[in-house]
Amino acid sequence: MLDDVIMTLSNEWIVAVFKCNSSVVKKVLVEFYRFVDDLKEVQSLHFLIRDRIDDEVVFSFRIMVDHKSKETAKTKITHKLSSLLLILKVS
Repeated sequence: MLDDVIMTLSNEWIVAVFKCNSSVVKKVLVEFYRFVDDLKEVQSLHFLIRDRIDDEVVFSFRIMVDHKSKETAKTKITHKLSSLLLILKVS
């Protein structure tokens, strides 16, 4: 029990909220989830489909990382999400 408390105190959550067109939900969700899950900094990962606005779907990802790796993980996640959504907008 004490080990769980200590581990939780040394970890931090990163939250990513984004939306994409409903026609590409499966591609975005699977690709982004696999990418984040493969990051060595990630200890836990949860996502929710938050809402649907017209033809877009809003997602929320909660990603637990060690506090020492938070900035590295945020940079990788931000870059992947930016490039993924940019590619989908151009396509």
